Amino acid sequence: MRPSQREKIILYCLKGVISEEAAETLREKGYTAYSLAGGYGAWLIQTMKKEEQGQGRLEEIEKSIRKKFHKELFSKFAKAINEYELVKENDKIAVCISGGKDSMLMAKLFQEIRRHNKFPFELVFLVMDPGYHETNRQVIENNARLLNIPITVFETQIFDAVYEVEKSPCYLCARMRRGSFIQQGEGTGLQ
Repeated sequence: MRPSQREKIILYCLKGVISEEAAETLREKGYTAYSLAGGYGAWLIQTMKKEEQGQGRLEEIEKSIRKKFHKELFSKFAKAINEYELVKENDKIAVCISGGKDSMLMAKLFQEIRRHNKFPFELVFLVMDPGYHETNRQVIENNARLLNIPITVFETQIFDAVYEVEKSPCYLCARMRRGSFIQQGEGTGLQ
């Protein structure tokens, strides 16, 4: 369906450059078109900064793990840790964080286990930057700050290395990322 020339059209791209050019082209053709200033990336970072300033967000998240999702998540996680003896006294555990909700939740669950455990163990939270766009990296760092997860970021050039690989680039990228995490873990004293 084609918009009428009276309807407002709002365009966006990651940085607002391409969308501004497209909006200008549409305006020249008589449409009412706008571009999101700074693009989606700037909007996302601004939104996260506002959320960081909101009081009680961390407490709300941690409370939901202890109360609302206790039965579905935390108790099953704790049971598996205990039943399979996955954590022992004085272990040093690396939680590798991709920035997605699964790895961030894993980090919070391990923090909760450490808070209630009967013996000491150490946690490190590793984030590998394989060559992220700066906005993606900021999202990970902001979410880690919001969640009080003290991440250690290490950089690689994996995305550059697999950019022109035609056969199985995702497979190669995954293997290289896994190898980088292993190498970084060994450098932090993990076995």
